[in-house]
Amino acid sequence: MTRLLGLGPLAEFERSLIRERTQAGLAAARRAGRTGGRPPKLTDDDIEAPKALLANPDIGVTQIAHRLGVSPATLHRYIPAARTATAQDV
Repeated sequence: MTRLLGLGPLAEFERSLIRERTQAGLAAARRAGRTGGRPPKLTDDDIEAPKALLANPDIGVTQIAHRLGVSPATLHRYIPAARTATAQDV
């Protein structure tokens, strides 16, 4: 059992080494112009139209989301004010 107690620092060193190498690889990719992750579903230009539509109380968030081809949750993520519009509709 005493042997197992000595492995903690080694495991921590290994994690820190992996973390440093990962960060170095991500920095190199950014310098090369590459970014990771999923592309955004809506652009800044796409968000202007639903903001204007939300001003009309007759149009629901679900209808606006359907017109844009996204889910209502996605619309709420991009326009947090859409949550209050939904709460007022109910």
